[in-house]
Amino acid sequence: MSYSQLIQFKRLEERAFIFLNAKQLMFGFFGLFSGLSIASNLDLEGWPVWVATSLACILGVVAGGRFRGLYGYQYAILVIRTAARLGQIARPEELYDRPVEEDFSYVLGAPDGGALVLRQAPPPGSRRQTPRKKTGLHNRPSVYQLRPVDLAQYPPQAIGTLMQRWAGFWAGARPPVRLIVHSTPFYAGEVVEEVRAASMQVEKEWQHRALAAYGRFLETLTREAAMYQANHELIVWASSDTEAHATVSSLASWMGVSARPDELTPLLKSEYEVNLDHLAPLDPRQPYMILLVSHEFTGEWTWTDPLITLLRQTFPISLVIDVERNLASNDALKELVKYENVLLDILANNKTGRNPKAEGALQDVQLAMAKANAGLSLHFTTVVVAVQGTTLEETRKNVEAVRTMTAARLALVVLPGGQGTLLKFFTETRRKEIKLPEISHNVSSDGMAIISGPLGFRRRSETNGIFWGIGSSGGQDTYPLWWNGFGDDPQKPAAYHGMFLGKSGYGKTVSMNALLYREALRGTQVVLMEPQGHSRRLIELVGMGGASYNPLSIRTMKINPLDPISDNLNEQKSYQISLYRLMLKQIDPTRHLTAQEAGLLDAALGAVYAGLDDPINTPAAHVPRLEQLCHELKRLGAKQLAADLELNYVSGSMGDVYNQATNLDVALEADVVGYDFKDIPQESRSLIYTLVLGRLQRIIRTSGRVRRRVIAVDEFGWMAQEPMLAETVAMWIKTFRTFGCGIWMAEQDLVRLTGGESGGDLSGHSIIGNSVFQLFFHHESAAAAMVAKTFPNVAPYKDLLETIQRPQETGVAEAVLRIPDGAYHCYMLLSDTEQRVLLGS
Repeated sequence: MSYSQLIQFKRLEERAFIFLNAKQLMFGFFGLFSGLSIASNLDLEGWPVWVATSLACILGVVAGGRFRGLYGYQYAILVIRTAARLGQIARPEELYDRPVEEDFSYVLGAPDGGALVLRQAPPPGSRRQTPRKKTGLHNRPSVYQLRPVDLAQYPPQAIGTLMQRWAGFWAGARPPVRLIVHSTPFYAGEVVEEVRAASMQVEKEWQHRALAAYGRFLETLTREAAMYQANHELIVWASSDTEAHATVSSLASWMGVSARPDELTPLLKSEYEVNLDHLAPLDPRQPYMILLVSHEFTGEWTWTDPLITLLRQTFPISLVIDVERNLASNDALKELVKYENVLLDILANNKTGRNPKAEGALQDVQLAMAKANAGLSLHFTTVVVAVQGTTLEETRKNVEAVRTMTAARLALVVLPGGQGTLLKFFTETRRKEIKLPEISHNVSSDGMAIISGPLGFRRRSETNGIFWGIGSSGGQDTYPLWWNGFGDDPQKPAAYHGMFLGKSGYGKTVSMNALLYREALRGTQVVLMEPQGHSRRLIELVGMGGASYNPLSIRTMKINPLDPISDNLNEQKSYQISLYRLMLKQIDPTRHLTAQEAGLLDAALGAVYAGLDDPINTPAAHVPRLEQLCHELKRLGAKQLAADLELNYVSGSMGDVYNQATNLDVALEADVVGYDFKDIPQESRSLIYTLVLGRLQRIIRTSGRVRRRVIAVDEFGWMAQEPMLAETVAMWIKTFRTFGCGIWMAEQDLVRLTGGESGGDLSGHSIIGNSVFQLFFHHESAAAAMVAKTFPNVAPYKDLLETIQRPQETGVAEAVLRIPDGAYHCYMLLSDTEQRVLLGS
């Protein structure tokens, strides 16, 4: 769409001659008579009279001419007004309703050996409170923090449809609004320093070593990766809270951009001296700043160019899109008719031939009238850009880079003498109260959809939680992905449940192990259950000082089915009855527990457990064994059931496994616990999985929220083959949040997890519905289609999921991460330590 259409006619409405506008003509006549008056007062004669008169006339023409978007006299007034106050100090507390809090700190590491990235502010009682100011006729405007969409995830053919929806928002917008975007290169210097400090404070050797390596990884990431972070804010000058909420609701409905009330982020972090063409910081640690304003919109615009191109720079840059007036279609049509009449008059009275500029403007106005007739509105828009640099020279170079980059579409100019005035665009001061002559551009609603492109420029700036990878919007446009799945409130942990889905060989297991390792770094206990021996690599990464490796083998392991998992006798008996159903099924798929046998088994279990005063805390050596249960079953008359259990699980070689006190690490005392099921025969795997799951459930329920935990199950399909196991995990996902425990599962795709879209395993559907994050790797076409249907915000990545290459070919695993605030295309970046140990998983 061309935005030269609705720009030029505003200036042409004043044109009286082909070269002079109305103001130049007026000031020229004023200068002519002023020159004659001066000559008369000075008693000049002859040629001096003509010189004085000509000079005054020329000065008048200049004063009425355009200079950087302003009439000459307007610019002269601006410079004079500013020059009278050169050297003034711009203070954040004067520009904003709250003082800038400079003592934010990042903390990674805790005295107890845990590690967590926090952003800490001064306590509320220590903050200075500033009364809210009044703005115009109404109270303080409403300020919202925006969560934008990521338009880069959509295929090009879908952008047109999205732009039509965005135009729908602007067609209905009425109050003045201002969008502010701050884009800065990502820098984790504070986090790196805190990681180093934490590595010196922890007592555990493995954490000291691991945090030191993690700090080096973050330092390299910050230094070498070109990544951006951005935050978006919206100011609405509404006549009431209801109108403000309606505007934001419309924004969410039409554009998919969510918003929450917040404070405005100050552009200035300290005091600045306002100079003629720049802002100089009084604190040498702060950057220099130069502000530019839009002079003209020209050429063909897209949602990415030129505004998002501005935001993708390697230096900090802030952008304002101010819309002071929103004229509904009927009002816009009235204004456009005026412009049309002026242009028709100019063309009708033109005596010097064609006027191509006026003819083009007339076509533009008539096109705008057609849009107004179609229901679109007209918006008076100003764009202001703030460019930063560490020195004044560097800042000026950055400004030239910005101007050169956008020259073909967006003419940005530095207004000497206007720096302090332009600064107010980054505050809650309304446009009409900013003493800047009219520099605005007439844009129709569909044009505003394109100009709103920065609302499709999504970047994350959080640094709490763990580092998940580098998000990408294509090419070199990247940003860091940190996310804290447990949430910020340790007393009310979020449901940190998730799935890793993708075909084997595309980095699923390596990525899960790396993320589990990063969780362990910050004090989360990690338990990994897997059937292929990959847990050994995670244990090696942590080191035996912080890990417990349990390679399960029928030859060496001992596990007692009667180990209590609950203090409630009824719950314990219910678990046991389900367990023996599985044990009988494993002997003979046709062997079922009859109703009579179930009743007798219930009675026998009551008798066996009767002697345990504290079942959960009973030492493993004192827990009743299977032979005692069989004896009780015989006594009660369940001879066949007793014989089947005794023959297969008490006598012979299996008695050395199931009729013994448990010797597994079921106390969960290590920071990382791995259960390796690789050497368990497939026919015994479901039963062993069930028994281990029961013991984990026992520990988690009895220990309460002593520490955060993540239990991960790789190749969940092995469990899902047994309905009892799948139902157990589905139950965990529903209940374990209260214990501060997250459940992670890895499987090939949703089809294998659920058995199909509409039917199949109901527990699989329950697991999907209760998972708060998903990490999708390569999918075949049918599986990708199911992902797109199940998770609509991942649908734009459907084609990407089908074309992701193996990490052996690209050097890094590629995936789509879906977390509560959106879906992100990302690369699973590994540290050197993680690569050395985990690759090959």
